[in-house]
Amino acid sequence: TLLYIENDENSIIPITDTLKKYFKSVIVVKNTQEALEQIDKLNIDVLLLDINNIKVDNSELITKSRQINPNILTIVFSSLNKIDNIIEIMSLDIDSYISNILNKNELSQCLEKIANKYLKIKENYENKNKIFILEQYHNVVNSSIIVSKTNTRGIITYANDNFCNISEYTREELIGKNHNIIRHPDNAKEIYENLWETIGIKKLPWTGVMKNLSKSGKTYYVKSTMKPIFDLSGEVVEYISLRNNLSAIMNDKKHLLNQIESNNLSLLALIQIEDFEILDKFYNMSTIEKIEKLFGYELLSYLPNKDIFDTVYNIGNGMYALLIDFFAYANFVQNVNEYFEQLSNNVKNSRFMIDGIEYDLNIIISYSFGKLNLYEDAKCGLMEAVKKRESITYSNDLSIKEHIDAKKNLAVMSMVKIALDNYNIVSYFQPIIDNKTKKIAKYESLVRLINEEGEILAPGSFLDIAKQGSYYNKITHRVLENSFKILEKINTKISINISSLDIEKE
Repeated sequence: TLLYIENDENSIIPITDTLKKYFKSVIVVKNTQEALEQIDKLNIDVLLLDINNIKVDNSELITKSRQINPNILTIVFSSLNKIDNIIEIMSLDIDSYISNILNKNELSQCLEKIANKYLKIKENYENKNKIFILEQYHNVVNSSIIVSKTNTRGIITYANDNFCNISEYTREELIGKNHNIIRHPDNAKEIYENLWETIGIKKLPWTGVMKNLSKSGKTYYVKSTMKPIFDLSGEVVEYISLRNNLSAIMNDKKHLLNQIESNNLSLLALIQIEDFEILDKFYNMSTIEKIEKLFGYELLSYLPNKDIFDTVYNIGNGMYALLIDFFAYANFVQNVNEYFEQLSNNVKNSRFMIDGIEYDLNIIISYSFGKLNLYEDAKCGLMEAVKKRESITYSNDLSIKEHIDAKKNLAVMSMVKIALDNYNIVSYFQPIIDNKTKKIAKYESLVRLINEEGEILAPGSFLDIAKQGSYYNKITHRVLENSFKILEKINTKISINISSLDIEKE
């Protein structure tokens, strides 16, 4: 686009007709003010002006036009050819001068010179623009993805900030080392054999999930894509690795347990959506998944202090976990119970909208400190809180009680089995006396267990535990057998206590 400044209408027509053969667009204005308005409004590439134009301040126009558009090119011609004009032209910072604009050869040479300048400016601008765009891409990738490069021998030659942050190594500690520096011993050697066969021999990209180990021994997961980089001859010159950190989105129990194992001491909180089993029965699977997913995403936003926990672990069935290194938590100096009470209230006061339906959710929280049996403690605390309808419970050492109870239960189960095998599940027959006649009206058949030491045990010591296994119905069968045998020897009725479990069995 060319902007031509001319106030002599007689000169305009012959010149503009020629210029239109060279330019896509030719705009004509009469003075400096109009010219600056057009330059400010439009993308003007070339400025053409007659130095003898009395309505144009040449120096001011060129200076201001370059302030608006630094890449604008200027062509000056003189219709009078006076020596004063030549001196003025030499004082101006212009790109080309034409002594006779009506001379087609001179004009052609001038425009060829201007065209070359224009193309160089355009090429330079496009290159700068491409670099600027690439820098933005680079910044986006660098801020969200873990990036490293290795040479053909697998030695790290580049590591971005994300790689340093997640691995806990400095850039100086990583560069020059093999990727073995972050290799987790749990990974099978076949993974690495397949990786190098793919990128090294087949020269194809490799994608997979890797389990890595940070400098301090913490486990983290990444989804990796490794790709060979080729030169023009098709030879591999290096490899680039792009990784996504799965630690924040790998919502499985295994990853949580790995993190607990990596820490010396931890604070673990298990969070259960209250009455989730009712939701599970009442709504379809799609709605339940949406509720679980939305609550998982929103959970961090309900935390009173957003800096303490940065990851939500989705354990499934409406259960979530929050984990932090105990000493890191200690720096926040916040009462744990008050913290989780505030979280519970924040959830209670919130509303969840899914597919136009509003859901009110409450949560139950169990938290525990430590390392050994930490998850088990918190899980037992959660079960206890659900049973007692408490919103928050502290659950340290509950798993020890659970282990002790479990051991006792196994011992009782074993005792019941031995008693059944040896016909030591027996009945004691208690007479029921008629108060009027003072005679025996009937007998009540009461179960007893004789253990290996010959002790006679009442049902309270074994019957409830037997209900948790497969022995309860066998005990009922034995009581029925005992009762029918005794009916052959007495003339009265016998009553037997049976439960709903018995009634349900044919």
